Amino acid sequence: RVVRRFDPSSRLTQSLIISPKRFNQDAMLPPKREEFPIEFYSEPVGTHPNLQKLEFHEDGDPLFTPEVGALPFPYNESDPLIELQKAIDSNTLTTESARKYLRFLRKRNPAQSIEALEFLSNHFVALDSEFFSNFINALIKVPTVKYAYQAYRIFHKLKTSDPNLVEYANSLSGVHAWDKINAAIRAVTVRTQLHIKPKVHFSLFLYLRHPQVQMLKEAVEVYHESSPDTQPKYFVSDYIFVIEWYLNQGNLKMALAVHHQMHINSRQMTSKLTYALMDACYKANRPRSALNIYDMAFPVPLTYKHQVPDSDSPAALFLALKICSEYDLVARASFIFDRSAIEPTPEIYQLIIHILSRKPEGHKACWIIAQYVQEELGQFLFMEDGPMFKKENMDPEQIAALPEGACDTDSEWEAEKTTQVWNLHVINALINASSEEKQVQKCLDCLKVRNITPNQTTFNLLLKKVHELDLDRNLLEMVETKDSRSYDVLVQNTRTIEEKQANFTEMIENNIVPLPDTINYLLKSFMQGTISVDETKHFLTASGVSGDVSAEKILEIFDRLNVKPNTSTHHLFMACSNERGDFQSTIRYFDSLDESVPSVGVKNLALWALLELDPDRAKELYEKMEKDGDTNTHTHLLMSGDNCEKRDKIVEGLMENSYDIVHPRSMIEKRYTVFGYRSAEDSASDESDDADDAGEENAEGAGEQQLAHAHDSYNFDEMMAESNEQ
Repeated sequence: RVVRRFDPSSRLTQSLIISPKRFNQDAMLPPKREEFPIEFYSEPVGTHPNLQKLEFHEDGDPLFTPEVGALPFPYNESDPLIELQKAIDSNTLTTESARKYLRFLRKRNPAQSIEALEFLSNHFVALDSEFFSNFINALIKVPTVKYAYQAYRIFHKLKTSDPNLVEYANSLSGVHAWDKINAAIRAVTVRTQLHIKPKVHFSLFLYLRHPQVQMLKEAVEVYHESSPDTQPKYFVSDYIFVIEWYLNQGNLKMALAVHHQMHINSRQMTSKLTYALMDACYKANRPRSALNIYDMAFPVPLTYKHQVPDSDSPAALFLALKICSEYDLVARASFIFDRSAIEPTPEIYQLIIHILSRKPEGHKACWIIAQYVQEELGQFLFMEDGPMFKKENMDPEQIAALPEGACDTDSEWEAEKTTQVWNLHVINALINASSEEKQVQKCLDCLKVRNITPNQTTFNLLLKKVHELDLDRNLLEMVETKDSRSYDVLVQNTRTIEEKQANFTEMIENNIVPLPDTINYLLKSFMQGTISVDETKHFLTASGVSGDVSAEKILEIFDRLNVKPNTSTHHLFMACSNERGDFQSTIRYFDSLDESVPSVGVKNLALWALLELDPDRAKELYEKMEKDGDTNTHTHLLMSGDNCEKRDKIVEGLMENSYDIVHPRSMIEKRYTVFGYRSAEDSASDESDDADDAGEENAEGAGEQQLAHAHDSYNFDEMMAESNEQ
């Protein structure tokens, strides 16, 4: 700091001395002011002056306070609103005096300050954004945050209210009316521009969810009322808090909306949040939303700030595969499994093998996964004759994974006795995925070595593979019993018509009710001409149906044997009738169905026939389908076809794989299909006959099926614990 000394000889000094008119010593000095009388407490000698307390003299100014200095009017501790009302009535209340009085009350008694603020909000006092931001921010502390929230609500009320100035002006009278109207106009103008600083808004949100405050609902309200400038300030944990609060309230729609805000503000969800949202969507019967959430767990580069490769977890991967299993999304399940970098758990290996075994294109992958589990994880499936499974060719980790006492000799090792991955349902899936006799034999050997008792599904799959791959008939010696599924396999997979007829007759003689698919096979074969009229006559006679052979007579087998037709039956008959140009039969059959039975695909076939014979009724059906939300792409394309040639190209999509589209099986059956997971009421019953060959009935035509789901009793607690650790 440079200090200039007074120099009498300087030009400035001389000019001041020479020109007294330009220099008035009294004018340069501050005005004199009477000092307020104060009295010091008597303190021991040596006490620091800054630590000495001050006390106002009894004769001092009653409006002076240690909180804010001088008050605009006296403070009545019992009723602080009296003086405010007097100031309003006398038209002496200014904005500055109101702010100062509120600031004093906030420091002296926060509850009274909220009472006074509420009182002033009902009058036209111009409290601006700066005041509210500072006022609320000063109350954002753990002991007083509830008052901060009350002040925020008053602020929000002022911001959104629509005061009636005309009514207020009409109520005024006297000499001050015009001044009051001008003040009210200024106040309303200020209110239209009210806003809270983003930092204050964010701090209020954080303190409301403080463990010692726990005003969670209020915190969520503050979150939703925050401005766009505040949103980027929220952290991942803040979004998770709001989403979890909505999930606990059962409001999935708002939880997904907040998740969308989280996404557009470049905040990546955690693995725990991924699973929580997927599970909520699944339980709310929104499986597609659950899979979409899982896809978002694998963002493309540069999508989020501080991005990690994925937010996957074993629990989320299992749930995604489980949804694919229930809705037969085999291709998507394969993609999901290949994309995930999570080390699969035994349950995941079981599930993916089970899913891939349903389609021929996934059979090879089933065995590749089984080989990987065996070689890399040491969970051995079956005995091998190859040298790679000799003890001398194993590495120390593989030897350590063997059960105690295994490989004591130089012969092949014995399979371990535990069944972490390899249970009956997985082995059944591998039998279904087998493409050669060696693979089937390995699965049967595994059952013996592990002392696993085969079930009826095992027998049915064995029957199917023996006839499908033309294997050694000696393999059928282990088949102990036959059920409806067994005879369905035999009727559909035996080579000669004589064998088919013999098995069908044997089923009827043994009083076994056939499956709808068995009769559908006969209907399909007859309508496509793969079996003759005479050959079909044998099946009708065995079923007790007499008369001339026709498709309608085959349908009578359902009523004769007390079998309920399924969606595949409806689709099959109507599609074949349309293909032959017999649209009248299609319409007659459709009219015989109950309104709740037909699927979108069946209605599309009826729409096709009606367009050919009765366009007006076709329009009525289309309008009803649209009203019920029961349309798909083929529905709209059919109605848009303006000529027969164009329509013929459209209906090719309806005929493609038309006979393979089946109605979803009951949820109890689906529950059992996923490795036998059953609820308490299901476990007491016998094993379902329809839990069969890992999805022989399933089809990729999920676009024509209504998605429905069931909840099994699988417990994810352990998987979630593992996910959180990772």
